[in-house]
Amino acid sequence: MELEQLINEETVKGLGLNLKRCLGSGGWGKVYIVTNQRGNQFVAKFSKVGEFEKLSSESTNSLIPIEINYLGNDQKEISISLKNGDKKNYYLDDYTFSKYYSLLFESQCLSICNQNNIGNINQFREFQHFSVDKFVGNVSLTEYTKDSECLYHLLCEDKLEPKIRYKIINELAKTVYELSQYVGITHRDIKPKNILMCPDNSIQLIDFGVSTFNEKFNQIDLSSQQIPSYFKLLLNHAMEHENGHYGTLGFVAPETEINSRMDYFSLGFTVCAILTGNRIPQNYSVDTDSPSSLIVDYDNNDRIKTLDLLHKYKVQTKMIEAIGELIWEDPTKRDIFPLIQISNEYYQRYDELQRKSKQFITYGINKIKNLFSS
Repeated sequence: MELEQLINEETVKGLGLNLKRCLGSGGWGKVYIVTNQRGNQFVAKFSKVGEFEKLSSESTNSLIPIEINYLGNDQKEISISLKNGDKKNYYLDDYTFSKYYSLLFESQCLSICNQNNIGNINQFREFQHFSVDKFVGNVSLTEYTKDSECLYHLLCEDKLEPKIRYKIINELAKTVYELSQYVGITHRDIKPKNILMCPDNSIQLIDFGVSTFNEKFNQIDLSSQQIPSYFKLLLNHAMEHENGHYGTLGFVAPETEINSRMDYFSLGFTVCAILTGNRIPQNYSVDTDSPSSLIVDYDNNDRIKTLDLLHKYKVQTKMIEAIGELIWEDPTKRDIFPLIQISNEYYQRYDELQRKSKQFITYGINKIKNLFSS
């Protein structure tokens, strides 16, 4: 049975939730706005895990692993603790394991962000297991600010003032920097569709379903944080087996090896979309013969083409230069600080610059009038 047929009022009431509306869907599940019994609103991400149909009755702790083994031939062995004290093994192919890993990692990733006070990340609250008609899945709940809207749709409808766009860019850049450098997590799917705009014009970065750890994570002290016992298994898997292309075409970085500057590339093309209303096209080709061998063909000629397009859309020269520092083919060349600096400057000085621009135009008009009247 399909996920869409199983997520309904009756299903979610068993979890103490009420459906409000669907936000969207993807390869990992469906996302809804829900309320709990107190009326608080959340983003609920429902994920299907059909390969574990018996776990609802056999397992002590839902889908939490006690051991992960790599068997070769693209197979993993997952050991689950049972209620009688025994353990049971499940054998998963790469695709199924990726979904399983994503379910566990997303909730833990958000929890780590919350504990490290990373701003603009929607707060993780719960991770629940549910079973309906031999269907097994999970739902993760994160806080939702009422009347928030998807940035992508706001850009398509051209509803954002320039000053607000600079504020969004600055908040997003600082969030990406803190996430990748201080927490050691690479989001891997930065794009306008994964950014919510709140009524106070702040943002929330959402959907950590394909996120993973990067090399900075090893430098972080987790001893004082509430980390579950299965976390080390996830960490080992991420460090050894999570390289590859994940994300969205047009935003995904060209390299396959996970690094702390991978999200800078996606941020660069997201900023292009914010400044042009989603009008910057994908300027590199992608070989999609099979998802497991995705090859992104991007070089610095594509970088130059993108920057030339930004000039045609009359984006400010300093902002174009800052974007250029993010979309280098070589991740070691990418620098996020010029974008943080110039977006903050444009946001803080926007009213002043607009006033000076109007004064200059008025001065020019008066000079022309004086020429014709003399």
